Amino acid sequence: YQRRVRGMVLDVVFIVISMTLFIAETDPKVEKTIEESKDVEQIFFYLDAVCIIFFTIDLLLRLIVAPSKQNFFKRTLNWLDFAAILPFYIEIPLKDSSGITALRVLRLFRVLRILKVIRHSKQLILILQVLKQSC
Repeated sequence: YQRRVRGMVLDVVFIVISMTLFIAETDPKVEKTIEESKDVEQIFFYLDAVCIIFFTIDLLLRLIVAPSKQNFFKRTLNWLDFAAILPFYIEIPLKDSSGITALRVLRLFRVLRILKVIRHSKQLILILQVLKQSC
């Protein structure tokens, strides 16, 4: 039970980090700083990469341990998780190409990560209620 709680908390932490990066990148001042500084660009890239690797491992582990692969692929949230990480893997080979507009459109899919929180919301409420009653 404690492992599951830790896993949910870790998942939410990575979602918050990822969404914070995404929101920060839309700020014109931050966007300008990223464009002007390779170091800042690399920091954003590596932080995002760590989040994406976490989300990818999470998705793959859930697929591996799923009792029914068919049911796994029928769940909308699993497809949304896949859609949220896919742009990162598409952007890597296209990074230096002229398809910058396409990359910006693909980045919108990153917003889908917030939907991962939905999966945990009922569970987190239940955990908070249990903790409240136990104290």
